[in-house]
Amino acid sequence: MLPKRHFIPVIFAIAAALIAWISAREMFTTGVSVGLTVTIVLVALAGSRRRPEGGGSAVRFKSTRVAMVLSVLLVSFAAIAIDAAAAATTGQILLLYAYLIRAFTSDARRFALATARSLAVCAGPMLLLVAGELFCRTPLVTETTGGTYHGRERWANSQYDWLWANQPHRLRSLHIDKPKPEGVTRILVIGDSFTFGDKIWKTKDTWPYVMEWDLRLKGHSVQALNFAQPGFSTVNAEEMLRRYGWDYEPDIFILQFNLNDPVPSGPDFKREGESFIYPVAQLPPNTTFMREHSYLYTFLNSRFASYQVETRFSNRLESIYADDAPAYVACLRAIGQMADQAKQRDVPMLMVMFPSFRTPGLDDERYLWKHLHAKMEQVAKDEGIGFLDARNGFAKANPQSADWWALPWDPHPSVKAQALLGELVATRINSDGLLD
Repeated sequence: MLPKRHFIPVIFAIAAALIAWISAREMFTTGVSVGLTVTIVLVALAGSRRRPEGGGSAVRFKSTRVAMVLSVLLVSFAAIAIDAAAAATTGQILLLYAYLIRAFTSDARRFALATARSLAVCAGPMLLLVAGELFCRTPLVTETTGGTYHGRERWANSQYDWLWANQPHRLRSLHIDKPKPEGVTRILVIGDSFTFGDKIWKTKDTWPYVMEWDLRLKGHSVQALNFAQPGFSTVNAEEMLRRYGWDYEPDIFILQFNLNDPVPSGPDFKREGESFIYPVAQLPPNTTFMREHSYLYTFLNSRFASYQVETRFSNRLESIYADDAPAYVACLRAIGQMADQAKQRDVPMLMVMFPSFRTPGLDDERYLWKHLHAKMEQVAKDEGIGFLDARNGFAKANPQSADWWALPWDPHPSVKAQALLGELVATRINSDGLLD
């Protein structure tokens, strides 16, 4: 039977372990978990003041206290080092086990063995984590994973030309001047990150300027204006066109459309992000420190997110494109409004649809969303605007989706993909006689 004097520390230790588990779920901070670890042992030691019986020595029993304190320090420093509340929680459970052994027996030897076992069990997973972290930091792995989330962004930001930094409305666009030069045909393009050029370091390599260059080589005096913004929805595109686009006197308007564009949106360019379409869970502990510094966490969390997209959310786009889905209804309304604005100004409008590069392939047999492309083509037809399904051109050039990725870990279109789309759009503009 557990002595009464041990009830309070044991109950406190169990409660502390429970709270620490909650902290691992990010409802509290890691500091709370580490502090609880230290408190558990202090209370446990205070509740075990009797000298050992059965031949044990006082010095030997004191050494077990030292071992207990050292184990606390090991777990606490490990938790602080990797910002993992789960590590502190594991230590708390193991130390609680060691204390219960001490509570049931006054044999210092058994208590010392329990403490040593706790240390060994705690150290084993920590060594595996360290080994995994070091492996994920090798060039062989980082060339595929890109390192940490924040590391990827910092590296990417260091590569851009940052043309948009001092532009009105942060536009990544050339030719931002008014009025329009005489004798020049202006082509206004609005879209999302695929047109903005996410992971495309030079502005001239984005498809609107490949299109511009291709048309100039054919003898046309044209200027492309790129008003795309990362994360833009179709509703955002309509607001950009209405508030700013027409001020630049475009002669042709191109709307770039993506499968993830129908998301809930509001005025002043507000919108939901990718998480609306794929609300994936994150591996705990999803902390800023882990996202910034742990290559292993980034690797595992990315794989976990991909697994969820492929299993839990494989048909998510079907519900997004349901006829009565609010975001889809707003998307159709925005397309209709842009078409009306273009017709009022006698400006031809072309809708260009990118394929999703996250599918197994772009050919008819493997591409998952052909019916959604057909649905949007019918929308364009009903509104009386042109439609270019770029999937056909990409599938003909190379049906392997991943070969068009900008980076091994990023499915945005690469420089090669941007170049192909620019050529496809230029060809379509010529074939439709929009420059005649």
